[in-house]
Amino acid sequence: MYEKVRQKVIEKYGSINKLAKAIDVSAQDLYSAFGGKKPFYPKWRMLVAEAIDEDVNVIFSEEWKE
Repeated sequence: MYEKVRQKVIEKYGSINKLAKAIDVSAQDLYSAFGGKKPFYPKWRMLVAEAIDEDVNVIFSEEWKE
């Protein structure tokens, strides 16, 4: 669901699992959120955006969901 965000995460961290460790969020929860099975909570959005040096309002906009 958030393929562009996932690509940025993989470019910077190599995997969602490494990002999860860096931002102290369960890897299973992040995988579920990226897959659209669980909501991306505001705190997680902020942490992911900060981790990949992007603006939270930009990377979680509709055009980045493709």
